[in-house]
Amino acid sequence: MITPAQQRLLIHLDAGLSTGICPSVEELRVQLGYGSKSTVSNMLDALKRAGYVRSIPGRNRSLEVIRRPGEQPCAIYQGQPLRFVPILPAHGSLPERAGF
Repeated sequence: MITPAQQRLLIHLDAGLSTGICPSVEELRVQLGYGSKSTVSNMLDALKRAGYVRSIPGRNRSLEVIRRPGEQPCAIYQGQPLRFVPILPAHGSLPERAGF
């Protein structure tokens, strides 16, 4: 669960990324009206921990939105987000159990 402020940041980040260039922390600070870049940085760190955003280590302005509010959580495998999809057994492939 993310806070309303984090959700607002995520929406602004996603909109900025749609232009093809990741907005800087300073640009996000100005857009959201915060007085300090550390506020935005702390919220971005929280979004990373919550699985909404990821960054490429060693690259500046390399944020990517991997999950939007309301979407199912995802896992990261080899740098790519994986959506959880239930795998159902084929009809008749479950072993018979006594009492079921």
